[in-house]
Amino acid sequence: MTPRQLAAWARGFVAYDGGPETLPLVTLDGIYDDAEFTGLALDQVDEWTIEEARVLVAGAPSRFFGDSPLESRTLTQGRPRRWRRSLLAGRWRLAARRRPSP
Repeated sequence: MTPRQLAAWARGFVAYDGGPETLPLVTLDGIYDDAEFTGLALDQVDEWTIEEARVLVAGAPSRFFGDSPLESRTLTQGRPRRWRRSLLAGRWRLAARRRPSP
């Protein structure tokens, strides 16, 4: 199973009802979907997915929502995580500018 298939399985089977420990894998599936438009390297998303799978199996707290390369807030701070929306919004705008007009 590839990291992308794992994230897709997590989103399809576990979904957002799985609890906070599975939320990073579910969220990563959306990041895979958006990577083409945002310019994120799939290798980097693969690394994040593998790291989160290892953390989940070990029963350790998620590093994806902590001090990750995405600089998101931790779940324990009780504030909404806006990293994905802000990160992707800027990249979407850049991608839209690069696309030729129809």
